[in-house]
Amino acid sequence: MNQRRTPAWMIVVRMFAFVFVSCCGMALLFNFGAGRNVVKLPEMVGAAACIVSFWVVFGLLVVGAGSRLLFGRNADFQRWIGQGGRPYWDSSPFNPDSDATNEFAESPAESIPPEEKLR
Repeated sequence: MNQRRTPAWMIVVRMFAFVFVSCCGMALLFNFGAGRNVVKLPEMVGAAACIVSFWVVFGLLVVGAGSRLLFGRNADFQRWIGQGGRPYWDSSPFNPDSDATNEFAESPAESIPPEEKLR
């Protein structure tokens, strides 16, 4: 079980794909309703990039600051952050990692010390 964590850039790519497909669907409906090509592809790409940028920056600020405000003095939280825990990225619906991977901030098998694996 040598599973690696999903990098933050891959989560952003998934967010962008979701938002872009959603923008395309809305644009198709809008263009169909208007009877002409009102919303063009570059506008959809720009809208998706703006939405994802806002989503990521806002999320990083709110989740990062909020989790540190709520759990900042919690020893378990500090240990998790020290092991590489990422409050925003690990809680994203676009992160396919298992809860165990996110909880251990690495692959669960890698987080067990070698001497405990033998028991």
